[in-house]
Amino acid sequence: MGWDRFAPEIRMDRAQRRAADEIKKKHTPDEHSGLLIRLAVAIEDHMTKASTILDGHPHRLTLSKILLHGDAIPRDQDTHWRPVSNDNTEYPNFMIQLIRNIVRIHLGFPLNFSFSLSTLQTECLQGLLAILQMMVAPPVRGW
Repeated sequence: MGWDRFAPEIRMDRAQRRAADEIKKKHTPDEHSGLLIRLAVAIEDHMTKASTILDGHPHRLTLSKILLHGDAIPRDQDTHWRPVSNDNTEYPNFMIQLIRNIVRIHLGFPLNFSFSLSTLQTECLQGLLAILQMMVAPPVRGW
């Protein structure tokens, strides 16, 4: 993608450029009353459980592999990128950053950018946020 051509209306507006830089910053423990900390912990927990459920083999749910191999998917031939595994910390961190920015914009962050969520995605996001707001904040783990 030609990043120099991406979102020129934001790049040309000084206030929007500042907002774009600001939204990328790491969340603070008290931002949105700790909601973003709880979100990060939930994402990390989800990725850990997914890795466990998939037995460290993220392609176990790939339909074509299941049709070809059934339960005996050969592990020694798997050379694919493993986004959901105990060895990959970059992917969960990326998901935390992405969803944190979706949440910030949803909650009114002053950046004129949209992730274009569908109606169903927006309803699911609102449900997730409602649950996270009801939770007691866990201890901070380094975010």
